[in-house]
Amino acid sequence: MPSPLYEPPSAEDAPGGILGAIAQLGLAAYMVLLLTVAGSAILCTGLAGYGVYVTTTFGSPLTGGSKLEAWRLNELRRWGVLGADELPALYHDDSPAMDGSAGCLVTGDALLRWDNGKTTAEAIIAGGSVSSFGDPEAPTVVLRQGVTEIQCRFNEDEGGDRFLVQLQASAEAK
Repeated sequence: MPSPLYEPPSAEDAPGGILGAIAQLGLAAYMVLLLTVAGSAILCTGLAGYGVYVTTTFGSPLTGGSKLEAWRLNELRRWGVLGADELPALYHDDSPAMDGSAGCLVTGDALLRWDNGKTTAEAIIAGGSVSSFGDPEAPTVVLRQGVTEIQCRFNEDEGGDRFLVQLQASAEAK
């Protein structure tokens, strides 16, 4: 004789429709959910890795200050390379990790070089001597103003040729 405290579930108590079908699948439905979450995580990790690969492989092109990422501006301001409201006219990151820790920028009438978060050289462009050496597709642009020499390294397709022309025009125009 069955215990009066236990009554087996009847067919009327079981959920119907789609809930009933899912309830019967139980563990299989849970596994599909876990695989979907894991697949999404793998996809996001892959896309982030691809972004890092593209950035480190193809470098940092010459950029105008108004198009510069906010985090780069914040780092330059935190280090004291830029003032609170200052925007560079031209910006180029030539750090190996493309993390903004080294590069050249043009502010107003000056070219500024920073390395490891510190300004290492600054010179007025007007009246300076502008030249380049190395591969024409990946030049090192040099500004000499008195005893100060600033070198800005570019990789291929980063705009070094445009930077050279712009500095030469600014040096001759003033």
